[in-house]
Amino acid sequence: MPPASRVGTHTKTIDQETLFVVEGADEEFLLRALVKAGIVLRPHNVWPAEGNKKIPAALDAVVTNSGFPVVRSLVVLCDADDDAKSAFAEVVDALGKRGLPGPAAPGIWSEPGKRGVRTCVYVFPDNAAQGCLETLLLRTIADDPIQACLDAYFACAGEPKPAMREKARPSLQRNEIDTRLHVLRRRVA
Repeated sequence: MPPASRVGTHTKTIDQETLFVVEGADEEFLLRALVKAGIVLRPHNVWPAEGNKKIPAALDAVVTNSGFPVVRSLVVLCDADDDAKSAFAEVVDALGKRGLPGPAAPGIWSEPGKRGVRTCVYVFPDNAAQGCLETLLLRTIADDPIQACLDAYFACAGEPKPAMREKARPSLQRNEIDTRLHVLRRRVA
């Protein structure tokens, strides 16, 4: 396994065959947690887009980067928000406008295109439902006693709308993600 510092790097330099274009800091944090847990082992670079609507601009920057010719696998991670199909279609359209192949469906690889790059688009929470990365993370604790504590906290705070509630929880979840990945890893092993 490569040293952890080379497995995943947040950078504007591209020097690995695998590149993740991520919607934002939460997806980048998840990748770091997956590397730390030993789930993602392939060396890769991470290019944050800083929002779903900025993914096309991030793809522009990626394909014009001097290091892009080394890329063979490009993964885009984004949130569905209100509509997973629309989010997927927007990313596929953005890939096509930049000369990159779009996968036929979320979560699967395209065939390599003219540039020799295959692509995959994953739309959180599950490639079909509305929501976001936080929706997926909340599912992992749905039956956990911690859920009652979080529910009590949010009830005390005035119970934000569901979408706001999911977005408000990441700060509570950041310390929990490593624990959840550890538990999931033990269950798989």
